[in-house]
Amino acid sequence: IKVEQDGNYISLESAKKMWAGKSHPAPGQYPHPLSKLSTEELNQAKLEFENELKSLQTDQGIWNDITTFYIYGRKPKV
Repeated sequence: IKVEQDGNYISLESAKKMWAGKSHPAPGQYPHPLSKLSTEELNQAKLEFENELKSLQTDQGIWNDITTFYIYGRKPKV
C-alpha cells in the first residue's frame, strides 16, 4: 500500500458547494443513501454538514484532503 497525502485549503463557500445532494451519486452505492431521507431529514443533514464545516474552518480556510491510497497486488504463481 502506498499513500500519497495531498490536499489544499478551500473557502467555506467552496466547501458548502460540495454538499452531496440527491443528484450526485455516491460511488458504489445504489440507490444513493440520501435518497431515503425525507426533505426535513435532508435539510437537517445539510445543516449539520454546514455546521461541521464551520467548526473546521481556520484562518487559511478548510483543509480539503485529497489523500490517495494505491494498493498493489499480484497474482500468485501457480
